[in-house]
Amino acid sequence: MVQEKFTRRDVERAFRKFRDLVSDLIAADHHTWGDRLTHFMEHCEKNPVMQVVTEPLRKNSRVNGRKWCEDFVRDHLTSGMGYRLPTDDEDCSALLYQFFYEVEYHSNDIDIIRFSHCAFGESNYSQQVYKLNKELVAKLTREIAYRLDEAHEDIGDAQEVPREAMVVFHYHNNKTTIQGGVYGSVVATGGSTVSDSSAAYNDGAQLAAAIESLKGALQDVSEGQRETVGKAVDALAQAARLNNLPVAQVAQEAKAVASASRKMGQFLLDLAAKAGAAVAGSVAVLGIKEGLAACGLHLP
Repeated sequence: MVQEKFTRRDVERAFRKFRDLVSDLIAADHHTWGDRLTHFMEHCEKNPVMQVVTEPLRKNSRVNGRKWCEDFVRDHLTSGMGYRLPTDDEDCSALLYQFFYEVEYHSNDIDIIRFSHCAFGESNYSQQVYKLNKELVAKLTREIAYRLDEAHEDIGDAQEVPREAMVVFHYHNNKTTIQGGVYGSVVATGGSTVSDSSAAYNDGAQLAAAIESLKGALQDVSEGQRETVGKAVDALAQAARLNNLPVAQVAQEAKAVASASRKMGQFLLDLAAKAGAAVAGSVAVLGIKEGLAACGLHLP
C-alpha cells in the first residue's frame, strides 16, 4: 500500500540518515566503499520517504545509467574520449543514480573498476575510489541534498507531510500523454501533450488548469500563508484564462507563491517554460517569469 502521508519525525530522520550515509560513503576507502554504497542505496530504495525522492531518478527514461557506462568504456577504449554528463540537473542526477543503482544491484553487468580506470586514468584502487567519490558521488548527493533542503523548508511547521511534498524530482517519460493537471510532476492538462518530456500549453484554459492544480499543494505551505497563496494561485489562473490583469500584478502574485514555497515556484517556472506559442506572450506567462525572477528563479 502506498503511504500517502509521513510524520515530520519520519521525514527529518530520513533526511538526517541520508546525509550521514553520504558522509560515510565519501569517507570510504577501497576496502569499505562497496559496503557503504550498499547502505546508501538500501536507504534510498527502501526507506518510505526516500523512495518517493529517488523513484523519479530511477524511472527517468531520458537517460540510461547502464548504457551510459557501457558506451563510455567502449568509446574510450577506441578513441580515448572522456565521459560526459547531461547539463540538465534532473537528467544528470537521474543518470548518476541509475549508474550507482546498477553498480549496487547488477554488479555482474557493470565493471566499476574498468570504468574508473577509463574515466580517471587511475589503476590504484584507493585513487579510483577517491576520484569516483569526488567526481560522481559528490555531484549526485549534492543535488539531492539541495532538493531535500528545499522540501524541508517548504513543509514549514507541518507535523504531517503529504507524499507529494517529497516529490523533489520530476518524472521524465518519453512520448507520454497524460490527462489532468497534477502538481509535482511534468504533466499535460486538458488537450495539451507531453512529448519527450516537453509539455505545451496551447491556450489560456490549459495553462489556467495547470496553475489551479497548485491548490492541491497548499497543505505544504505554512498555515499562516495558505489563504494568501491560495488567492495568488486563483489570480494567476484568472490571468491565464482571461488575460485581463496587468503584468505587474501577475508578477506580484507569482512572487507571493514562490516566496511561500520554492517547490510551487519551480512548478510555475516549469509551466512558463512549456507555454506554447499562443500563450508565451500572454500577461500570465510574462508576469510569472517576472515574479519568479524576483525570487531568483530563472528559465535556463
